[in-house]
Amino acid sequence: MNNISSPVVYLPSNLDIAKHLAQFPPVDIPSFNEDKLKYIIGLVNSIPLDNKRLYTPDGFVPIHAHTLQNSLRDYRLYLDYAIHSGILVSDNFYVPGSKSFSFRFTEQYNTAPIPHPVSKYTIQKLISQQYIYKSDPQATTKNSSHKYSNLQKWFNGALTIDEKRANAYLVKEYHKNLNKSSEFNARRKYHLQHCNLTRFATQDYFFKVDSTSGRLHTNLTNMKSGLRNFIKYDGLELVSVDIKNSQPFLSTALLNGDFYKNSNPKITGTLKSKGIFNNKYTSTSTLTIQEIMKYFEYSNINNKNNRISELLSSLMIVKNEQSLAAVEFQQYSNITAQGIIYEYIETEISAITGKFFNDRKELKSVIFQVLFTDNRFFGQKEAEAKRIFRDLFPNIYNIFALIKKGDASTLPRLLQAIEAIIILDRVCNRISIENPYLPIFTIHDSVACPVGHETYVASIIKDEMLNAIGLCPSLKYEYWSPNSLLCKN
Repeated sequence: MNNISSPVVYLPSNLDIAKHLAQFPPVDIPSFNEDKLKYIIGLVNSIPLDNKRLYTPDGFVPIHAHTLQNSLRDYRLYLDYAIHSGILVSDNFYVPGSKSFSFRFTEQYNTAPIPHPVSKYTIQKLISQQYIYKSDPQATTKNSSHKYSNLQKWFNGALTIDEKRANAYLVKEYHKNLNKSSEFNARRKYHLQHCNLTRFATQDYFFKVDSTSGRLHTNLTNMKSGLRNFIKYDGLELVSVDIKNSQPFLSTALLNGDFYKNSNPKITGTLKSKGIFNNKYTSTSTLTIQEIMKYFEYSNINNKNNRISELLSSLMIVKNEQSLAAVEFQQYSNITAQGIIYEYIETEISAITGKFFNDRKELKSVIFQVLFTDNRFFGQKEAEAKRIFRDLFPNIYNIFALIKKGDASTLPRLLQAIEAIIILDRVCNRISIENPYLPIFTIHDSVACPVGHETYVASIIKDEMLNAIGLCPSLKYEYWSPNSLLCKN
């Protein structure tokens, strides 16, 4: 398959733009531009392609009006045209500051996305801010000044996928989904996943850092995990080194008073790092909130109410190592470091309620509900697991509740920021200096490398985690191979 060498948008395969415009002339749009229409329609594909968390079973995709208006002031005229001419439908549901209007393709255009080139410079620039384009299979990425150029450079012609076998896998998944959901949803999921496959095969890579937590998003992070089993680098199979129960493990950093020290509660504004990959590695120490603040503003923690001081006061209860709180903190830290917090809480929930979980995915969703839902959810009938966690770890629950006070998203964003700084800035920085010719890729809390180097990568992760938060995590290896799929089935 040919490589993508210029900016493209992904539109339904049966949408002939020229014929559509002839049938439905856009007379209500002054200075109409076809590439603008392509770009805006294509967002319904590109947004879930770049962030799978924004895909919903009903197919609606949120489009943030304020962000879009900054780039295309007349965007609403194009959206209205797409709706009135039968390309898109809207959910017509908007909540100020909470939910954007969402859109999906009509039944007629719920078809496979295919690439369409765009020629308008401003549209090309919009797309190029998010993507990496390849014209030479051996070329490394453009924009080598990117902060994570040490990771970006491995997205090149040596990164390949067995497209035929990967597509056969997706077809099997499509038929499985038909038994679980509507035909519309199963078809939509297949089309998006197949588009992800096509983009990867044609080296239409995206590589971007989000502004809410500093996480790095690429084709690999947003790809259906099963598809990774068909990927190789320079003909070599890959393996990812994963941190067990990573979010609960990283949360132990928030239970250490040193994390909040040497920070300035009066810091305001968003301070984003503008540095690039550092070519000298120096030993790092305990991670602090100040290091986080260099990258992001956590206004819910760092505000006029001096939330940091509140947290430090709450943590003073563990100064006495014989206190019940100290024992509780130590127990929680030990369980998460062993990588068994999910199993521990599952056992406790089952003993109290008699409920058993069908699979790991269901259990994980319950744990995330416990940690990340709004404090006000505590009294709801569905929050029984949250109340059980509070009974098991009352002081830890209170610390997390204080962090989430006023904004429940603060805790997950903070944990993701801790993860990003340790994995991207510390672990990968060190690997790239010690082994500059070792290809490495990140999937948020895991680092992938060619098989044979996983023990080395694991040792760096353990060492840097110990430096940063004072605990050594339990790790597991996920080997990317078609044989791995056979073991799971």
